[in-house]
Amino acid sequence: MVAANGGESDRSVFETALALARPFQAHLDFYHVRISPDQSAAREPHVDFSQGRALKDALDRLQSNMASRSAAALRHYQEFCDHNAIPIRDSSGKERKVTASWLEETDDAIGRITFRARHHDLIVIGRPHHAYDRRRALVGQLLLTCGRPFVIAPPALRRSTGVIVVGWKETREAAWALTAAMPLLVRAQRVILANVQDGASAPGGALDDLARELAWHGIAAAARTISSDGRSVAQVLHAAAEAADADFLVIGAYGHSRIRELIFGGVTEALLEGASLPIFLAH
Repeated sequence: MVAANGGESDRSVFETALALARPFQAHLDFYHVRISPDQSAAREPHVDFSQGRALKDALDRLQSNMASRSAAALRHYQEFCDHNAIPIRDSSGKERKVTASWLEETDDAIGRITFRARHHDLIVIGRPHHAYDRRRALVGQLLLTCGRPFVIAPPALRRSTGVIVVGWKETREAAWALTAAMPLLVRAQRVILANVQDGASAPGGALDDLARELAWHGIAAAARTISSDGRSVAQVLHAAAEAADADFLVIGAYGHSRIRELIFGGVTEALLEGASLPIFLAH
């Protein structure tokens, strides 16, 4: 499922989704939720204080903005498929190539996207720009509730190198992320298992044991334990992925409670806000 919001991030989201789809000749469901003026007004604090003509003008402006964004999302989808010669298909067929379809729904964004997300193998969405971006709350809630893995697209997609870095910690979330990413890992040219020594590092031999397990899948993974040197785990993992020129960084999402991460900071929240490469997340 490919989130289309009609903004500047659509291009990188679409390119990231296509890069993921090509090795599998997968189908891309482009999805957009159009928010009506009344629901949009509930998210705009200043509208609560509007009355009379000012209220009508505010609602008209919201209606115009939402209509423009929806039209832009559809246009971006059509232009992207056209440019990349992606056939439009509403049902599966015998052809083995990347195909695409479009679906737009109205209101109840979290409920609708959660429903759709649960019916897809993978969700690709744009990176929230800051802590107050609505997508930040949406991505966090979806990760915790939909049961499917996500890829957070960076502002711009780079050339593929075939390298994937897996941020490992002895947690259920990290184990599930590794399992969910396995179709990508078996096709990677190089896999790096990275554990950060931050006072709660993996038990001795854990990475080597994990590498042996991956070898049964035909994956030659290199194990690397990295000292934090006073940096956050997110900073260390991001730096390791950048140094390896990785296509993706795979991590388990929200190893702590999301409230704790929002208040005190955490790996997931830090990477949601500042990663420069695609982040593969699973909770």
